[in-house]
Amino acid sequence: SLELDPYASNRDRLASDTQLAVERANIPQDLPRDPIVTEIDGAVFPVLRIAVAAPRTDLELKRLGDSIRDDLLEVEGVAKVQIQGDRKAEIRVTVDPHKLRAQRISVGEIAAALERWNVNAPGGDLDTPAGQRQVRIAGEFRGAADAGSVMLRANELGQGVRLRDVATVTESLEEPTRIYEVSGEPGAALLILKQSDADIISTVDRINAYLATIKQRYGDDVTVSTFQDFSQFARMRLGVLTNNAMVGLVLVLVTLLLFLRPSVAVSTAWGLPIIFLTGLYTIYLAGITLNLISMFGFIMVLGMLVDDAIVIGENITYYLERGMTRVEAAVKGTAELIGPVTATVFTTMVAFLPLMTMSGLIGKFIWAIPLVVSVLLFFSWLELFLVLPAHVVGLTHPERRPRERRWLTRLETAYGRALQQAVDHRWITVLVSALLFVGSIALAATQMSFQLFPPVGVDQYIVRVTAPPGTNIDNTRLVTGSFVVITDW
Repeated sequence: SLELDPYASNRDRLASDTQLAVERANIPQDLPRDPIVTEIDGAVFPVLRIAVAAPRTDLELKRLGDSIRDDLLEVEGVAKVQIQGDRKAEIRVTVDPHKLRAQRISVGEIAAALERWNVNAPGGDLDTPAGQRQVRIAGEFRGAADAGSVMLRANELGQGVRLRDVATVTESLEEPTRIYEVSGEPGAALLILKQSDADIISTVDRINAYLATIKQRYGDDVTVSTFQDFSQFARMRLGVLTNNAMVGLVLVLVTLLLFLRPSVAVSTAWGLPIIFLTGLYTIYLAGITLNLISMFGFIMVLGMLVDDAIVIGENITYYLERGMTRVEAAVKGTAELIGPVTATVFTTMVAFLPLMTMSGLIGKFIWAIPLVVSVLLFFSWLELFLVLPAHVVGLTHPERRPRERRWLTRLETAYGRALQQAVDHRWITVLVSALLFVGSIALAATQMSFQLFPPVGVDQYIVRVTAPPGTNIDNTRLVTGSFVVITDW
């Protein structure tokens, strides 16, 4: 048995030792495939699936898929390309019974000769001054020509009988267990995985640029289509973040200008890009990429960054209007609110930070959210007390009294009357509030349906067709082919 340490730091050594242990194991020789040791890296994940189709033979299509895979591995940012349903190449030997009888060779002799010559096995270890080295016997056939050259019998004169003298040796593929087709044409599906430090959007763009050149490289009969583009999620989330940032900044500025002094409105809105850019640089230094999880944290915290700035800006303006100097107003107006504002910011940070201690797979995914939120809130706190006061006193002109806004005055008057009535009839206010609360709970329990995830558009669908037991793959192919024709119609 082989036991791996989940906390091992030397991953290369771990993979090498595992490969060596598998090769030394006593494994049955009649396995359908050789054992493969593959290291699964959680940071290397799929970014795109492509379908390649061409009216060619299965062997030619396999070689085409292998060539495209090799080309894709040269694209910057691509870590691995998996050909799904890839059939293992094999060498087919069709013996001629008349020639076997003439040469007095049996089929068993041919099988034994092929087994002796087609060898790829470990040959032990070799101690060298540089360390221990592994020795392998690499003698596998590379094609039909190698297999046809196997000597079956020979004499002292150098004459002999080779396999190609008594049999037809051709290259072929193993029997298929899956069939891939694209619009009715034989095809292959390729899954592309990106490197851990590669940008998903840039990588997919480079892959698409290469795919546009496939017809020039391999012929006009080759059709390439992409599906399951995982970069679309990142593009959509990044679009939401940038649109929210731009539209939010404009709306915040407009809203602040409606109710506050222009100096306070501009100073408050001015702080948003400062906080965001500083936060982006900080999480970059921390090794966090701008991915779906981290962008969700940016979107969550976007609306929390201006509330305290409004309060501090108005307080500084209040002392400026009372005749204090700019420095005195900035110091007093900020120091007066440092306690409650700090408590507000840090209580929000404390509410998010426990998410970083979550264990398991979910914890590894969402730990970036509380970190992004906490970093942005911390920099907003620094901006409130170190940057905002200088902006407010620099833009405010206390001698210039803003014009009275009649609509705002009427709104304040109406609100004051409503508030006075609510305080004067406080028991009625409490009763109405309680009835509204109970009514909302009853409405939610009886009328509102619960749905954990909202419905989204479906970009693909899966059709399962079950054939009677014993149906071979060719007949199943005919059934699914007629179904595709019906759906296309």
